[in-house]
Amino acid sequence: NTDARFKMLAAPLRCASPLRPRPPRGTVSASASAPRARLADAAVTAAKRRQAAGLFDRCRSEDTEAWRMLHGVAEGVPGVTIDKFGSTLFVQSWRDPIALGELHELVEAAASGALGDVGDLKQVWYHPRNERALSWEYDDLRNTSSSIADAVSIAGVYPLFGGSGEGDPDEEEGSTESALERFRPTYSPRAEDDQAGFRFKELGLSYNFLPPRRFGDPSLFLDFRPTRRWVRSKVREMVEQQRRGAEGEGDDDGQGRVSVLNTFAYTCGVGLAAADGGAGRVLNTDHSATYLGFGSDNAALNGFDVFTGGGLCEDFYPAVRQLAGLSMPGRITKVGICSL
Repeated sequence: NTDARFKMLAAPLRCASPLRPRPPRGTVSASASAPRARLADAAVTAAKRRQAAGLFDRCRSEDTEAWRMLHGVAEGVPGVTIDKFGSTLFVQSWRDPIALGELHELVEAAASGALGDVGDLKQVWYHPRNERALSWEYDDLRNTSSSIADAVSIAGVYPLFGGSGEGDPDEEEGSTESALERFRPTYSPRAEDDQAGFRFKELGLSYNFLPPRRFGDPSLFLDFRPTRRWVRSKVREMVEQQRRGAEGEGDDDGQGRVSVLNTFAYTCGVGLAAADGGAGRVLNTDHSATYLGFGSDNAALNGFDVFTGGGLCEDFYPAVRQLAGLSMPGRITKVGICSL
């Protein structure tokens, strides 16, 4: 009957864990200390695993300086990832805050070379991905926890010597503060200072790493590298086919005929890969003019001049309709006025 079927459907719901209220901002919840590896220990273990598997060598063979160092959900620290971008370890937290003591241990591990043959590291960048994991430079760490080591880490960039930019805090003399109390970032994302940006390489191409927006994504999605690699290879193949066809027809102008449309372009990594493969024209489309601007800067950084204008700043469907020559609902095309 209906009641029996309803009970069968509802039964699995009773097995689900009850929702727990979020802890107030500036505290580390009890779940953060539940069965979970220390961040530095997990990072060292993950680095050894990757080095043994040959990841570091494979990346270097492709002239790549960016890869994932720790995927927390599968490696003992749920909600946390660590990515290497050039000489920076980029730490992101989606769930609970990272305790100050744990971040300090990670900085020490990176400075001591415990992460293996990862190349030259200079800093650790901590980037919370939600309000719960956030703490700013003016917060009093001693008010966030009874123990300074368990206090919430402040968002920002930490040099590998672990201090304020003036030396290792463990070596400072005459200070009444502990090393952890002096463990502060040299740069806070709130400052919106682009000078904190730097450059790194992937597949032989140079990229600018710019301070991400609040709770935002980094400048390049590393898990999309196989696609960028494939696009570059495919474009090279098409360019070579066209070159051979042009030679057979006696056409000396057979180069550069491959064009690529890169939708959802973000910072145009796929567009750069296409340009590197020999595309004669690349059109990047994205709803953000800011990110398209980043992509144009990256193209100039690599000496590419095949990007069409500054890209097409549109959402996907309006962009492809215009490229297909279809009318746009709500747009008065005769006078070029857009009502959307």
